Amino acid sequence: MDLATAAERGSELTSQMLAYAGRSTPETRPRDISEIAAETARLLASSISKKAHLTLELELSVWVPVDAGQLHQVVMNLVTNASDALGDEEGTIQVRTGIGETAPDPDANQRAYLEVIDDGAGMDEQTVRDMFDPFFATKFSGRGLGLAAVHGIVRSHGGTISVDSEPGRGSRIRVLLPTCSAPLAEGSQAATQTGDRAVPARSATLLVVDDEAQVRNVTRMALEHRGYSVIEASDGHEALALIGQHPSIDGVVLDLTMPRLSGGETLEVLRVGHPNLPVLLVSGYEAVPGTTLDPAGPSDFLQKPFRPDEIAGKVADLLQNQPSSPRGGS
Repeated sequence: MDLATAAERGSELTSQMLAYAGRSTPETRPRDISEIAAETARLLASSISKKAHLTLELELSVWVPVDAGQLHQVVMNLVTNASDALGDEEGTIQVRTGIGETAPDPDANQRAYLEVIDDGAGMDEQTVRDMFDPFFATKFSGRGLGLAAVHGIVRSHGGTISVDSEPGRGSRIRVLLPTCSAPLAEGSQAATQTGDRAVPARSATLLVVDDEAQVRNVTRMALEHRGYSVIEASDGHEALALIGQHPSIDGVVLDLTMPRLSGGETLEVLRVGHPNLPVLLVSGYEAVPGTTLDPAGPSDFLQKPFRPDEIAGKVADLLQNQPSSPRGGS
């Protein structure tokens, strides 16, 4: 990656650095770690190496107090890292959850575990020691800041992380988290209706614009799972061309920080011809309080990293609040 490209990715890296530094405060509530692992693995199934065989061994009802969005990021980074370790070779990635670790404090609850195991290239002792450093990288693109963010998220949840790896013998990364009791039926139902509410699918075509292929894949799968049709663009120039070619596009999910043409510049050009097209802006940076990001048309903002239900909910709200012909024109 050259310096210019690295600078263009600053927004996403900012949120990961906050996680690594322990400055991102998790909004925790009881969640089943196995459910989160299964959902994330399903979303990643089509974006990891085609030669990787992904298997799940998940114990039912393993409740932990977590920020679901941050735990999704942990699973996503660990599975992607394992896929990178396989390279061009066939191999297996195993995701396991369960309870079986005793906490260091004898008066505390047992620990839940999340393991991601691969039979890829493996790592030497020096790489294992350095892998969570935010400025360390190897030839595997999944290592480096992504794993540093994993370390920060686990630490902010009162957990620990360990690595067992040898060159040529694969790797096992094991996350331990405090457990908690399952929520009451009423609380669980209320949470489902708000934070994790189901989003009704509608017949709509969305354009997802992001220079990171992995982010595009996860976003596309989350929206297609809700019944939307998705077209992808890797930068602003491609996005504007596709909007001109596809009059059926009903809404846009637009990353604000991209090379060649930024999200803000793309939006400015887009609004000239399509003032009423709904646009969901996404970024690793927080939205500045009191700032209107898009005063010229219908829009909303979502900070990365986001859960699949969050982006689907934002898109549904934007589309439902628009007239029957959202494209508009000038």
